[in-house]
Amino acid sequence: MRVGFGYDIHKLVPGRNLVLGGVKIPSPLGEDGHSDGDVLIHALIDALLGSTGLGDIGTLFPDSDQKYKDISSRTLLEQVMVHLAGNHWHVINADTTVVLEEPKISPFSGEMRRNLAQDLDLPVEDVSVKAKTKEGMDAAGAGKAIEAYAIVLLENNIPKWDTIVSLLWKQTGKSELPSVSKIARKKRDPFRVLVSTMISLRTKDEVTLTASTRLFQLADSPGTMANLSEQEIARAIYPAGFYKTKAKHILKVCRILLTEYAGSVPGNLEALLTLPGVGRKTANLVLNLGFGMDAICVDTHVHRISNRTGWIETKNPEETEYALMEILPRNYWIKINELLVTFGQTICSPQSPFCSKCLIEDFCEKRGVTRSR
Repeated sequence: MRVGFGYDIHKLVPGRNLVLGGVKIPSPLGEDGHSDGDVLIHALIDALLGSTGLGDIGTLFPDSDQKYKDISSRTLLEQVMVHLAGNHWHVINADTTVVLEEPKISPFSGEMRRNLAQDLDLPVEDVSVKAKTKEGMDAAGAGKAIEAYAIVLLENNIPKWDTIVSLLWKQTGKSELPSVSKIARKKRDPFRVLVSTMISLRTKDEVTLTASTRLFQLADSPGTMANLSEQEIARAIYPAGFYKTKAKHILKVCRILLTEYAGSVPGNLEALLTLPGVGRKTANLVLNLGFGMDAICVDTHVHRISNRTGWIETKNPEETEYALMEILPRNYWIKINELLVTFGQTICSPQSPFCSKCLIEDFCEKRGVTRSR
C-alpha cells in the first residue's frame, strides 16, 4: 500500500468560474489556471501521482499545451485513473480539505463527494471533502487565493508471484505433467516438441502422449519423417483430433524444415508462425520447452485461469499472452504454462472448480464462477 499527499493553490480572480470537485459554485471570483482551475481535483491528482511515482500533473498535462486550455479537471482525473489502472493501482480512500474564506462550500460538499467517488471508482463513504478557513491569515485568509490538500491510500494489484508460483507448485508438484512436457523432459528436442504440440491441439493429453510416442518410433527427425507418407503419419497419430489434417501439416513442416532451415527447427517466433498448422501457442511452447527460451505459452487453461483469478482481463489467448508478459516476472514465463495446465486439469476446472482445495484462493477473484466445490 502507498499513501499519497497532494497540495495545490490558485489565485482567485474575477471573470473565472469557481470549480471544486467538478461543481460550479456561485462566486464573484474563480480560480486562475490553464484548465478549469479545480484546485481540489488538482491536489487529488498530485496525491495520486506522487504516491505511485507516476509523474506529476504539470508533466502529464503541461500548461503549454493548448489542448488542456479550460479543460474540465474531471477529464484530467479520468486520464490519471486510466494511467493508474494500467500500472495496477487502485484507490482505497481519499481525504481532502479545501481552504477558502468565502463563499461557504458546505452546501456543495455532497455533490463534490459524489463526483470524486464516481471518478475514483469508490463508494461515497470512502471520500471526504472538508472545508477550512485561514481566519484572515496569508493570501488564502485574505480571500486572494484558494488552497486544497489531499491524502489518498492506494493498493497495487500486481499479484505476489513468488507466493502464487510456490503454492501452484505445491498443489501440482505430484500431479502428472502435461504430455508435451513429458516428451520435452525425456529429450529436449525442438522438433519433437513441435510435432507433439501440433498433435496435442484439441486432443486429450493421454492421447497426445501415446500418439506422439508411436510417431517418434517410426521417425524422430525432419529427414526421416519426411520419408513417411501422409497416411502412415495419420495412422500413427490416430485418434488425435483432426488427425488427417495434422498429418498433412506435419509432413509439410518436415519438408519446409529440410528445404528452408537445413533440417532444423527455427528458434524465433516469426519463423515458427509461418509453418503450416503452427499458431502462437505451438510456437511459444517450442521456444519454451524446445529451446529453453523465455516465452509464455497460452492455452485454454492459462487463458481461463489468468482471467478467473483477476490477474488480467482479456478476451482471447493472444491478448492474454501480452498481458501476462506485462505483469509476470520473466523467470516464470516458462513455468507458468506447465503449472496452470496441470492446475486447470486437477483443481481449477472450467465448470465447478475445486475452490475448497485451492491453495491460491486468497489470490483469486473467482470471476465468472457461479458454482464451486
